[in-house]
Amino acid sequence: MSAIRNQVQIHGIWTDIESPTNLYAYKKAEYPIRTIEAQAPVVGLNFEVIDFSHQRAKVPGGWLVKAMENVMSTLPDGRTDTGYEWRLAMAFVPDPDHQWALK
Repeated sequence: MSAIRNQVQIHGIWTDIESPTNLYAYKKAEYPIRTIEAQAPVVGLNFEVIDFSHQRAKVPGGWLVKAMENVMSTLPDGRTDTGYEWRLAMAFVPDPDHQWALK
């Protein structure tokens, strides 16, 4: 995904122009203006499945491991049921070279 941005050069440094009003003012003052296409940063984690209850995501210095468990609930009338509550836990596993291979 990319975004179009306008920038102005002031004292040799290119800076983003935040509003159309500022863009107009810089153009009128004859500052150097450029339009660039900038890549938007990728946000989020890419989790891969370890098994039914566990997933992992590669992060700097190791892995972020997510464990999920479907908890049995006791209803007010004494019956038990599953599927209403999921418990989630996360842990960091150090592995700077990401050598943990799944089998």
